[in-house]
Amino acid sequence: MELKDLEKLTVVKLREMAMEYEDITGVSAMNKDQVIDVLCEKLGIDRHAHIVVVKGVDKGTLKKMIREFKGQAAEALAGGDKAAARVLRRRAHHTKRKLRKSLVKVD
Repeated sequence: MELKDLEKLTVVKLREMAMEYEDITGVSAMNKDQVIDVLCEKLGIDRHAHIVVVKGVDKGTLKKMIREFKGQAAEALAGGDKAAARVLRRRAHHTKRKLRKSLVKVD
């Protein structure tokens, strides 16, 4: 079974699979991501190896830009400039989208 197969299953079926292992406790209180993490450990699937950052995109720089835009937007809003705050929030939004698009899932 692979990671993409686990992600397609419902939470109920994932919990049933996890209950087959006696050493896993608290399955009924877990959400889907937590159950998938536990099952990946048991099945030997590296969950984080499936995401690759595209070359040429510096994740840290983009996150820093997002934080700066948010801070500037808060200052503009505190100063009463709603239009500037809106522009800065939109810039942060577009930068987040750019960051998310740069992350590629490899199956």
